[in-house]
Amino acid sequence: MTALQAELAGHWAALLGRADLDLDSDFFAAGGHSLLAARLVSRIEQSHGVRVSLAGFFADPTIGWLAGTLSAAAAAPDRSGAADPDLDLLTDAEVEALLAAMDSAEER
Repeated sequence: MTALQAELAGHWAALLGRADLDLDSDFFAAGGHSLLAARLVSRIEQSHGVRVSLAGFFADPTIGWLAGTLSAAAAAPDRSGAADPDLDLLTDAEVEALLAAMDSAEER
């Protein structure tokens, strides 16, 4: 594992309470759920200054995908995207409301 992959695995371990994860482990199969995924994405955005697509993570919920996404963003010249609100400060109900709003917007 690279240093980045190991760091991401550490975020997963902290949220899921498990250390037996590899690059291809599925976040949701390992015990994660949508609220934890939102918190994970928020932590990654805070620590790396890179906006990570929650929808992209839902499509490929692996450490490998996250590491690839962060590496690609680091190589890109323009990283000026505005960060989402700090999801770690929101209650579970507030995160659920944000996720519901996102789902509603995608249906339009």
